Amino acid sequence: PMTAILGFAELLLGANDIDQLPPERVDAIRTIQRNGEYLLGLINDILDLSKIEAGKYDIERVSCSPAQVLADVLSLMRVRAEAKRLSLSIEYGTPIPETIRSDPLRLRQVLVNLVGNAVKFTEMGSVRMVARLLQPPDRPALLQVEVIDTGIGMTEEQIANLFRPFSQADSSTTRKYGGTGLGLTISKRLAEMLGGDISVRSEPDKGSTFTVTIETGKLEGIRLLRTPEEAAANTLSVTKPQDSAAIRLDGRILLAEDGPDN
Repeated sequence: PMTAILGFAELLLGANDIDQLPPERVDAIRTIQRNGEYLLGLINDILDLSKIEAGKYDIERVSCSPAQVLADVLSLMRVRAEAKRLSLSIEYGTPIPETIRSDPLRLRQVLVNLVGNAVKFTEMGSVRMVARLLQPPDRPALLQVEVIDTGIGMTEEQIANLFRPFSQADSSTTRKYGGTGLGLTISKRLAEMLGGDISVRSEPDKGSTFTVTIETGKLEGIRLLRTPEEAAANTLSVTKPQDSAAIRLDGRILLAEDGPDN
């Protein structure tokens, strides 16, 4: 149903005569679209949590680039940060591995949630992602990413409720900022499934630091990247432009749908 709701809202907003409609009608369509997107996020969160609790959430262990995941998150969140005039940056506290064995989709999901929260709860200042490689002597190596903001911060009592399903710092947070209280619960469960955890340090009016760790897998023979700039240059050097003339879509497409509106 959300495909039809959001799809038809987009069709209405993209119509040629949209400029001729009364402003209140355009605003009504945008209201449908905005609340449809919010409801879709809520549905996805509930389904994710349900699958995790039922033990049906699949985690991959593939070779992936943590630098690329961090760059993707930065790119995705930049517009939201710029809209609030916040600086958003990546730093390496230590050199980080060029590749690790993990699930890049789930790592990205966790970081998007943490950075999205940091931007949402910060009105002035900055949001930083600081990546480090931790190599404790008695356990596997870990990739650590700190998400540091200069936002509203929290008390110890508020922190105690953060990772409970459907909970936020307090009821005023829900009224002012919205949200379901599921994002951090899901993120913590995913971090644990990736061999790590999420912790938080915070003070009221002084900002918060969320720290996520995940296991990297074996690092023998893996090159270490010292800076985000080195990582970006390395990505450019191994990316070959495709010959657009060689890309063709041929044949027919069969669309199988159980909903006639879709």
